[in-house]
Amino acid sequence: VEHCRRCLAFTREQEDPAAEATCLLTLGSIYYDAGEVRQAVEAFERCLVLRRKARDKIGLAEALNKLGLTYCDIGYDLRAIDYLEQSLVICEDNADLHGQAVCLSHLGNVFKMHKDNNLAVDFFERCLGVRKKLGDQRGA
Repeated sequence: VEHCRRCLAFTREQEDPAAEATCLLTLGSIYYDAGEVRQAVEAFERCLVLRRKARDKIGLAEALNKLGLTYCDIGYDLRAIDYLEQSLVICEDNADLHGQAVCLSHLGNVFKMHKDNNLAVDFFERCLGVRKKLGDQRGA
């Protein structure tokens, strides 16, 4: 965490918003993995703002996906679905098959946890189809 904070300070000094967004995404992931959800959400949301300003569509989809996953883990399912669906649309619009597969898998998990098995299966099947296009024989 301390290394990421130093990196973040450096990227701000250098006025490099793309690098700052990457540092924030990494910091958010570290917080998420450590169970520090509030800090993770803050870092991901700051990353989201920078990626929107930069019009970095793939980076934006990644930040939306991380936020969706985080909100899902704390039980904010509707917010999670919203972020994940936004991410999926961006990935589809930009032919990012890997991003699509990740979003579809996460959406399937949200609906599975929500006990909506029909929607969960739909998202998992769509994910499997994308994974096959990528040549991933393991599936999701």
